Amino acid sequence: MLSLTSTRVKKAILHPKEAIFYIKNYLKGQTLRLKLKLGLLRVPKIAVEEGLKNYNYRFFTDNEKFLEEAANQNFIISVADKILNNEFGFLGILPKNLKHIDWREDIKSGYSWPKLFYLDLREAIARDYTKNTGRDIRNVWELSRFNYLIPLALAYYKTEDKKYLLKWQSLIGDWLEKNPVYYGPNWILAMEAAIRATNWVFSYEIIKKKLTSLYSQNEDKESTLHKLTPNFLNSFYTSLLEHGIFIFNNLEYAPVKSNHYLSDIVGLVYLGLVFQKTKQGQKWLNFAVRAIKQEIKDQVYQDGVDYELAITYHRYATELFLWSSWLLKLNEVDLGTEFWQKLKQMVNFTSSYTKPNDLAPQIGDSEDSRLHLVWENYYNWEKRNHFALLKLSIYIFENENNHKKNTSTLITSFPQAGFYLIKDKDFYLITGRNKACYGKGGSHTHNDLLSFELNYEGEDFIIDSGTYCYTSNYQDRNRFRSTRAHNTVMIDGAEQDVFWKDPFFIEQKAQLKVIEISENDKEAIITLSHNGYQRVSPPIVHQRKFSFDKTTKNLIIADSFESEGKHCLEWNFHLTPEIKLWLREQSEDSQFRDLILLGKKNKLLLTAPFCLDCAIIDDEVSPSYGVKVPAKTIRFSGFFLPAQANPFLFKIKQIKT
Repeated sequence: MLSLTSTRVKKAILHPKEAIFYIKNYLKGQTLRLKLKLGLLRVPKIAVEEGLKNYNYRFFTDNEKFLEEAANQNFIISVADKILNNEFGFLGILPKNLKHIDWREDIKSGYSWPKLFYLDLREAIARDYTKNTGRDIRNVWELSRFNYLIPLALAYYKTEDKKYLLKWQSLIGDWLEKNPVYYGPNWILAMEAAIRATNWVFSYEIIKKKLTSLYSQNEDKESTLHKLTPNFLNSFYTSLLEHGIFIFNNLEYAPVKSNHYLSDIVGLVYLGLVFQKTKQGQKWLNFAVRAIKQEIKDQVYQDGVDYELAITYHRYATELFLWSSWLLKLNEVDLGTEFWQKLKQMVNFTSSYTKPNDLAPQIGDSEDSRLHLVWENYYNWEKRNHFALLKLSIYIFENENNHKKNTSTLITSFPQAGFYLIKDKDFYLITGRNKACYGKGGSHTHNDLLSFELNYEGEDFIIDSGTYCYTSNYQDRNRFRSTRAHNTVMIDGAEQDVFWKDPFFIEQKAQLKVIEISENDKEAIITLSHNGYQRVSPPIVHQRKFSFDKTTKNLIIADSFESEGKHCLEWNFHLTPEIKLWLREQSEDSQFRDLILLGKKNKLLLTAPFCLDCAIIDDEVSPSYGVKVPAKTIRFSGFFLPAQANPFLFKIKQIKT
């Protein structure tokens, strides 16, 4: 039964159109349940046969350079050999051998979800959000996304060793046997079905390329096909068709269109091409082409930033657009000039936010979703390195130079998204954030207004504390997205925006305001404010000014406040785990205290007002989903009084040794 929680009622009031769409999908699912009970649901046999015969579409594997480069990476065989042994590790879970794969089990907590009808299970999981169960449905989904099939297929392509082919077939066959369509946790979301289907298709295209090559040289068809039997292929194509039907009937339009809906569309691009000779396939493909052109308008701001305003989700959304548009381009589907220009802007944003150490900042949720893993070691890839996106863009845009920045200026602005950077080869700072989804949703934003990340000479010093988890621990979920978990000022112990019980929603009443963005030969200045504390009494506005001296590379952060009453202030500066601290109580100026930040290669001096109390907190940061590591946080606390005119100054400069 559809649960009417207080959060859902609030969301329905905010988004009535999307709520109606959600209810329609739910009723469609109930109709489907009835058809299943009455035995009225059948997969058209002719559609499966047409899928088996359709070899006319073009795929990434037709690009020989791409395929050879992917197959000849030095980690492919070692990764494939681990997969042969059923070794799986992801989302902070160290690789472990699974003697028998339980596709419904969270391999971290050991909990296995029941094989219920997908609507019932979806509602049950939603009711568990705040219960601190310790289990994470995300771990179940990750295993069934099948990202690891691509290195397995590449190993077969490279070596022609049939053990990799047999393992590819047995993994999919085992999944098909244990995950009947519409039942169990792997059928809850269309997004999960879409990612799974695209990885099945991609890996099969690699295998098919090798099989076709071998068959052309070998008259013995049976020895070439090994164990890829017609029965398997029939089950495989039947399931792909069922995936397409499920996705199309469960499009994730509500409560706000997001990466979920975009994933659904991309899944239909792949499956529409596979089944393009059938009425259903044509329907999916025509819908997906229209939708993907619309979504790059709706879900991407004019400055090229994904409107969920979380950096890793920008990476994921950009990859969704890149892979699907490349596939459509190969098949001569015209997406139009406007689409390609916007996609280039998305790639440009990725290039801009990448730090001198090649890592991305962790603004907003960092959940590490990927459509395909081609250039990364499945067991050991740096989640904050977004190089694969830039590499993929080169194949699509070929010789076009899409992401070179004018190096004469240090400030780069993305005004619609509200991100502002000061960046050169030795210095990096990113700050700001507007409302996500035009203010309609806050699924993946944090309370991080006026927070920042800071990197000197390729070394991180001050970072975002990350995400860690979604649903396994409600307290940790809110802790890592709280104001205190970011490099900004918490006022009167309150959050910048109010959390709802739903762990995927923040109210988004706080508004970023640009005061000054300026640059000359000597300095670069970014001054922003936000009004997130209008609900405290009396209301107070926080303004932060970043001043970067181009010659000395010194940074001054000036925090000022506007209010008619007294307020408690708390600053937090979250340090990367490698940084060591030395607190020197008195600086040369009696009005300030000094802290020495010792990195692996560099040393910084942080000077803070002496009027503030200072504490070094044993804290934690999350460099990737499911991972927590110890780190230090510098916490200052004090008061704002109405008569106070001068800002609180924090000065950061390099100490040359």
